[in-house]
Amino acid sequence: MAVNLKYLILILSGFLIVSCSNGDNNDTATVSLTRQQGDAILEELKGIRKLLENMDKKNINAPADRKKTPRTATLDIGDDRPALGSSSAPVMVVEFTDYQCPFCRRFVHSTFPLLKRDFVETGKVYWQVRGLPLDFHSDARKAAQSVLCAREQDRFWQLRDSLFRNNTNLNVDNIKIYASELKLDMSAFNSCFDSNKYMDVIDRDIATARELRITGTPTFLIGRVKSGKLSGRLIVGAQSPAVFSAEINKLLKQK
Repeated sequence: MAVNLKYLILILSGFLIVSCSNGDNNDTATVSLTRQQGDAILEELKGIRKLLENMDKKNINAPADRKKTPRTATLDIGDDRPALGSSSAPVMVVEFTDYQCPFCRRFVHSTFPLLKRDFVETGKVYWQVRGLPLDFHSDARKAAQSVLCAREQDRFWQLRDSLFRNNTNLNVDNIKIYASELKLDMSAFNSCFDSNKYMDVIDRDIATARELRITGTPTFLIGRVKSGKLSGRLIVGAQSPAVFSAEINKLLKQK
């Protein structure tokens, strides 16, 4: 039986719109979307439709045939990645993100500042970021590379914010404009960016995400580090600050 694309996309549309309200107001299931946000969600659904069509062509007809994202995971943290906070903090969070994802944008601008204030800046959490550009986001790979190039000039977090503020306009020319607005050495940035210097890093992070069965963004692994490995719970989606706080506080209470 073929996949009913229209039916699945209607279900996914409802899920995506409801999920947009989770972090803004826990007392309501509705949300007011700007036209730009609505267009971004429409692009997400187009991408999902494309994936479903590919599934149909391959006769993958039952969602149950696919492995679900597990609730827990273990990650080797030996690789150097952009991070905030003290590496000796009792709790670590690894964030997998896509710079064209509207829900990653929502998390970064609505939830992350609160978590940074309450946990990172107080020495309780070490926060690391890894890129997970999704296949149906045409500019996501170059965007993921650009922030690593900006990191060479200590501007990772600043360019990250700029990309998410403008994440419906992330072609190569625009990314270079956002970088120049940060007063970067553009000769050094362009040399890094145009050479695809960090594509192997991004590919390794994609491979890691696949090993952990992470298929969507944003996804977070929250846990404790032992012997160079982070073990903990996976949180999928732009959840409310309360969801993250509850998990972090539970870990902080553990001996």
